[in-house]
Amino acid sequence: VQCKRLDSSSQFAKTMPLLSQSARRRLFDELQQHLIRQFTKDPAMPGPLRSLITALVRVFWVDIVLEFDQASADDRREQGNEDDLAAAPAIAQGMLQVLVVEARNLAPVHGIGTNPYVRGVLGQHVRKSWTAWSNLAPAWNCLMDFPVVSLSSSLELEVISQAPLFGGDTRIGYVSIPLKDVTAPADGRQAGHRSSAPRLAYRCVPLAGASQGE
Repeated sequence: VQCKRLDSSSQFAKTMPLLSQSARRRLFDELQQHLIRQFTKDPAMPGPLRSLITALVRVFWVDIVLEFDQASADDRREQGNEDDLAAAPAIAQGMLQVLVVEARNLAPVHGIGTNPYVRGVLGQHVRKSWTAWSNLAPAWNCLMDFPVVSLSSSLELEVISQAPLFGGDTRIGYVSIPLKDVTAPADGRQAGHRSSAPRLAYRCVPLAGASQGE
């Protein structure tokens, strides 16, 4: 199972972090101007329509650039977390693998649609699913891996609605799962006996901080 980001051009996404911030901005500006020229190249297009299309492209382009910058920051943070874990393997007690399957009966968010995604947090480590646009029963099937440093901590899963254009994202609800509830020895296992087999635990939990949904 793979968790995919919104951008379909993986080679472009891999190349962009290699550029400096100013170079990325120049490239984004050139791409924006190219799109405007493509959408308004018809010489018979009325002036008001040309101006409207230009304004719409610029509005959507701001959101695209912000989302790309956020995705790049998330990638750098995840890579930093992995590097920290590799540099200090004795600190981590293991890996927690979480499959975020779906949400059901989410409460609609006031405004333009409900666009839910999941943000997973364990300690300093943050993971994020893809966004299910205009969906109150999203099926993400997103796999998240977390290094476990302390079994006394809790896994936080937040369901958040992404803002389509302006403003901040809206938190729909959350689930907090203590690690001890999903890492305890399986029933029937003898005390002091350790097994290398991974323990599987399924949870369907109502969302806290929400009027409905699970």
